[in-house]
Amino acid sequence: MGGHAHIYARNILGVESPRVGLLSIGEEAGKGNDLVRETFKLLKESGLNFIGTLKGNDIFNGNADVIVCDGFTGNVSLKVIESATETLFHFLKQEFSRSWRTRLGYFLSRRRSRASRSALITRVRRRAAAGRAGRHHHQPRASSPGDPERDPVAGEVVDHRVNQQIQDEIRRGAHGLQSVTA
Repeated sequence: MGGHAHIYARNILGVESPRVGLLSIGEEAGKGNDLVRETFKLLKESGLNFIGTLKGNDIFNGNADVIVCDGFTGNVSLKVIESATETLFHFLKQEFSRSWRTRLGYFLSRRRSRASRSALITRVRRRAAAGRAGRHHHQPRASSPGDPERDPVAGEVVDHRVNQQIQDEIRRGAHGLQSVTA
């Protein structure tokens, strides 16, 4: 998936040479389970701009443009981030409700607050989309969760022909990508 995410980051996020990191329990190459250690070796040999392993607290520090992990870890991470964001904004709304002054402050900043929440969630989803782009080698159907009419990230994937670019790079064997079909 690192190669797929690299293509997404390069072509949709506009990062010329995306920095690819591997999510693990520590920064040392030998840390993590067998899957993480094997993935580390593959990424190191891939020709991608691989910067090594990252810890969970590195997700938002900007050191990596692409963070590679298994689907379970990625899904749990996204759900925790989305939940923490919602909880934070719920807490802020409660705090703004304490007095007429704080309610006035909320009223005056509400539009910006909603826009900030939406922008943060969209940013997290766009960064996570790199992994989703790597898993979808077909055009999303109208009934799928990745419907480009309702999901702006899916729309970007379709508009920029990311799936076709992934297929082309697999055919060329770029970044160590290879087909798993006959």
